[in-house]
Amino acid sequence: MSILTDNALVHSVDRAMKDWKPWQIVVASSLTALAGAAAVEFIFQDDTVYFRIKKFAMRQARRIPAVRDKIEKEFASSKTRIEHDMFKASKSLTPIRALPQHTRSAEDVLNLVKEYKHIELAEWNQLSGTVYCGTDDITQLVTSVYSQFAWSNPLHADVFPAVRQMEAEVIRMCCTLFNGDADTCGSMTSGGTESILMACKTYRDRAISRGIAKPIILVASTAHAAFDKAAEYLNIRIKHIPFDPVTCQVNIRAMEKAINRRTCVIVGSAPQYPHGVIDPIAELSALGMKHNVPVHVDCCLGGFLLPFMDKAGFPLAPFDFRLKGVTSISADTHKAGRNFAYTDSHNQATSDPRSKQAHLQTESQLAIQIDR
Repeated sequence: MSILTDNALVHSVDRAMKDWKPWQIVVASSLTALAGAAAVEFIFQDDTVYFRIKKFAMRQARRIPAVRDKIEKEFASSKTRIEHDMFKASKSLTPIRALPQHTRSAEDVLNLVKEYKHIELAEWNQLSGTVYCGTDDITQLVTSVYSQFAWSNPLHADVFPAVRQMEAEVIRMCCTLFNGDADTCGSMTSGGTESILMACKTYRDRAISRGIAKPIILVASTAHAAFDKAAEYLNIRIKHIPFDPVTCQVNIRAMEKAINRRTCVIVGSAPQYPHGVIDPIAELSALGMKHNVPVHVDCCLGGFLLPFMDKAGFPLAPFDFRLKGVTSISADTHKAGRNFAYTDSHNQATSDPRSKQAHLQTESQLAIQIDR
């Protein structure tokens, strides 16, 4: 039986509101609707109610003087320790705080550089995650090439066509390396973080063009922090999916459960940084195909290693454009690509999303400007 056709209930409401004026009914109805909408918004947020209650409790606890003092003390101690570790090597240097009053000779500048170079850790080329090649022959080759184009600007492709040509060739080689077809395209960025930022911007704009006001990106809790930075920069929501404690791969069931109509991209890592484990990209690709959601593969760490693993005798499951659901890949050329830090290749399965990476300014006083 419908509420609206329940005569007893209708008569009861009529009697209760018989002395109400029309404007009071309108106001009460509006306030009830707003309260209901606020309640729905509060309950059905990305974070669970438990998580939000816990955050609220922690905020309130930090207001207690004893707790606040303890936190501030620990923070100050950590800050002092970090500053000591960070600056102990440079204590012998006299910091330069302003432009020199007089011209310095080239010899003086080179001597200063040598003094700075002297404080570097001697084992820098033996530490994982810093630089990925330090051999003399590669250094000489790269610096020789770089010196010929040090004074160039890729923004002006008509003035420096050689730089544009080299950039295009590097991108095409990467597309081929990741088994892309003739429609696969890409862009050169300043590093893995910018490639991830460009991917997230592309999928955010794609979602907005489809009427999704608040897009969400789904990433494993082991994903690179650049995705959190991109979410903050681009004002989009990010949801972290737990990983399997045994395999350290993202939990596929939890990932699928988190997909909804606002999901703009699914992210997998090949490999992820904390454990060096490759997420099940094929399964993520299948999820993307099933729910019509793009899949980005963060291959910044393994981009120039994984494509050669089969030939090296270590066969891997597909992780690239061989999978129909994979729509973009980011790979760092400054890692195993033997390039100086920092550059990165951001590759996409089709050319259409690339237009969403550029910023078009039509109101400039100079001309129409495109920043890419």
